[in-house]
Amino acid sequence: MTSPLSTQQADEKEQEIHLHVNSPIDPHSREIAFPAADTIGAAATEAAKDFGHEGDDYTFQERDGQVLDRSITLTEAGLHNGDHVEIVNAGGGV
Repeated sequence: MTSPLSTQQADEKEQEIHLHVNSPIDPHSREIAFPAADTIGAAATEAAKDFGHEGDDYTFQERDGQVLDRSITLTEAGLHNGDHVEIVNAGGGV
């Protein structure tokens, strides 16, 4: 019988968001974990570097085409574990 998670354990678990990230330069998505409090801009830039992109002006675009605001957190954007996003350059193009 497993015991329920303590409030602290539950909070720690929710502090990371695992996203499936796509990049136009790689046909395969990658699952990447980010701190939930990261801004979209920081997380997207980290993911872009993981794919080999240069620069630091990246954001995420959701499957429906909505480009996310770089200044809000992953949590504020409503992203959840397992969501799919694509890296896009905030200035246009990748």
